[in-house]
Amino acid sequence: AEPYNNLAKLRVLQNRREEALECCRRGLAINPDDPVLNQNAALLLLSKGDFVEGFRLYEYRWNLGNDLRKQYPDMIEWNGEPLSEKTILVYCERGFGDCIQFFRFCADLKDRGASVIVEASPELVSLFRQSDLVSAVIPRGTKHPHADYVIPIMSLPRVLGTTASDLRLQEGYLTINENLIEPSLKAKIQALAMC
Repeated sequence: AEPYNNLAKLRVLQNRREEALECCRRGLAINPDDPVLNQNAALLLLSKGDFVEGFRLYEYRWNLGNDLRKQYPDMIEWNGEPLSEKTILVYCERGFGDCIQFFRFCADLKDRGASVIVEASPELVSLFRQSDLVSAVIPRGTKHPHADYVIPIMSLPRVLGTTASDLRLQEGYLTINENLIEPSLKAKIQALAMC
C-alpha cells in the first residue's frame, strides 16, 4: 500500500488530484485501515467537495497519533443522538484557523436544543465568548464542566451529515471587540480596507 501512497503524493504535486485519489483507493484495496492513505484520501475528497465521505475518512486522523479523545475518557462521544435539553462539550483541535472555521457548526448544535460548551486554546477564548452560538467557553486545561456528550470540533460535520449544499455563510457568527485590537494593528487593518 505504501507505493500507492507515494504515488498519490507525487500526483498531488503534479496537480493531478483525481489520479492521486485513485492511487489512494488502490492502496486502500490492499490495506483498508492504513491511516495515512485514509487521511490522504479524506483530504483529497474534501478538496473536491465530497464532504460526507471525506469527513468519514478524516476520522482516521486519530490513528496517526495525538488522540485528544483520550483526555475525555469518562464522557460519551456524541454520534447524532437528540440534543434537546442536553449539554455538549465541543473541544477544539488542530490550528486556530481550523477551530475558527469549524466553530460555525456550533449553530447546528444550538438549533438542536443543546447547551454548547466549547473548550479552546486560551488565545481563542475571548473571541469565542463573544458569540451567541455557545453557552460557555472554557480554556483548554481547566476542569471540564458536566456534559452529556463530548465531540471534537472537526468531527461535527461528519456527525451532522454536512454536505456542500448545507454549507452556508453565517455572517457574524464571530465578532471582534474593536477595543481589544492593538492600535498599530487597527491602523494596518484600516489601510488594507482602503485598498
